[in-house]
Amino acid sequence: MAKLLKESGVVSVALGLESGHPCVLKYLKGGNITVEDNTAAVKMLAQNGITPNAAFIIGSPTETKEEIMATYNLIKSVPLRNFNVYVMTPFPVTPIWQEALEKGLINEEFDNWPVLDSVHFSKHYKEAIIASEKHSREELHSIYKRFQRLRYRTIIRNVYRHPFIKDVPKMCWALAKERLVTAVQR
Repeated sequence: MAKLLKESGVVSVALGLESGHPCVLKYLKGGNITVEDNTAAVKMLAQNGITPNAAFIIGSPTETKEEIMATYNLIKSVPLRNFNVYVMTPFPVTPIWQEALEKGLINEEFDNWPVLDSVHFSKHYKEAIIASEKHSREELHSIYKRFQRLRYRTIIRNVYRHPFIKDVPKMCWALAKERLVTAVQR
């Protein structure tokens, strides 16, 4: 499959790997994929010249720090060029939403949608709905920041290999021309 993707001109693939721990991965994905499958997929993409990127979720209800760190260690052990980490966030019509309702973390009249911003967890962590039964919001925020530091190091280390790097000079030139035209028109 990776070879066919490469031949088709694919340069990057984003994967929802979710977790580096088998029990958490089973909770999140239903048991139809393994950590070993995910590891093999990332390596196969990289070996075929396709940039592998991934997304992970931490803070599942019963996830321990050791299980979260298994995800951290997985990220460090595979050739990912970029990754994102999100804290488990209940969204409407998902099983975790139902669990959050049953646990009283939210109610039927919920209308505070900005707290469901899992993309910017650090910005909203004090108001975020935390599904974890094992970690306080401060603990999750601390762990999340550790993942973010790893993410930034990974991005910096791999920026020169990004498949779109060759387009940067052309984009900078286009931006400079646009700003120059705008300045002249004023």
